[in-house]
Formats: sequence, structure tokens, C-alpha cells
Amino acid sequence: MMRSVVYASLLALLAAPASADIVWTGAVSNDIFDEANWDLSNSTVTIVDPNVSIDDDILIAGAASPVEITNVSGQVRFQIGNGYTLTVDASVLNTVNNDGVGGAPGASLGPNVIVRNGGSFNTFFISNHTILDVASGCSATFGGGSTPINASAVNITAGATLAFTAET
Repeated sequence: MMRSVVYASLLALLAAPASADIVWTGAVSNDIFDEANWDLSNSTVTIVDPNVSIDDDILIAGAASPVEITNVSGQVRFQIGNGYTLTVDASVLNTVNNDGVGGAPGASLGPNVIVRNGGSFNTFFISNHTILDVASGCSATFGGGSTPINASAVNITAGATLAFTAET
């Protein structure tokens, strides 16, 4: 009986997908959409493009300068796959224009965004079932008018700052 349990546990572990991370290096610029700024070696992700889901966990930690969602044609989002997490740890994430962060359109389960250790999250919007967690000592600022938190939610911890610069 014990041997069956051990074999079943081993099979379950082998069947589970390995978790990989995409890690910010900022090697060439502040542009979030430039693959040269990311360590993709532990992931199956090969491109980081506007409005294309990144199906992996993402870490921006200790960035030397603000990471920027750069100004590209049209309104875009740094798009994270369903159930994956973007962690902004002791770093600043900014949008240059009217862009944001969110899940894929039509998603029923969006991504999680965690801001911790003095991090700052400054976007025009979050969308498509994104859950934003802002820890104490951190901040989130939304620059969008109308509904900058679109079909999404924010969890804010005591001691954190949440601001809206153009919300109507």
C-alpha cells in the first residue's frame, strides 16, 4: 500500500508542469517590450510584445531605473496570461503614454500583479480580470480617465498608496 502511494505521488510530481520565471535584466534599455531586457532562459516564452499574452510568471526586481511600457502605436497593454503573476519588487513600472497592464481579452481568470518592497506601479489602466496587490510602503497610480480599473480589482494593504490622476 505504501509503495502505491509513493508511486502515485512521484507520477503526480512528474506530470505537473515546471514553473519558470521571466526575469527583468534591463540589459539594453528601459523598454519592457525589448526581449534583450529579459532573461527568458528558464521559460518557453520567446517574445515580449504588446497585447500578446506572456504565459509565465514575470519578475521585475531591483531594477536600476524605471521599467517603461513604451509608447507604441495605439493603446496597448503588457499582457499576462491567465493565472500568471507579474511581481514588481523594489522597482518602478511606468507607462509612457495611455497604456496599461492586463490579461487577454475575454479571459475569465486574469493575471495577478504584486507590488512589494517599496515598488511603484504607474499605469494608465489595468484590465481583463487583473488582480493588483499593493503592499505596505508601495504605491499604485492610475492615469486613465473614466475606468482605469476595468473588469479588475485592487487589494491595498494599510500603509500603501493608491492614486488616480485623471479618473472621472
